[in-house]
Amino acid sequence: MPESTPTKESYNYRGKYLRHYNSEVWLSNGTGGAAYDNPALWAADSTWNITSPWAP
Repeated sequence: MPESTPTKESYNYRGKYLRHYNSEVWLSNGTGGAAYDNPALWAADSTWNITSPWAP
């Protein structure tokens, strides 16, 4: 994972990170076993960009 992109690690489930999959948010460690835990896309889907808040 690039150092410049933040990740969100679970406090209660160490080693599992928030990731997006199919317009949903999941806890995942990227080891496989479930569709949302696909290791091929895990690094890209578990990093987040920090931006300004959206306001209408």
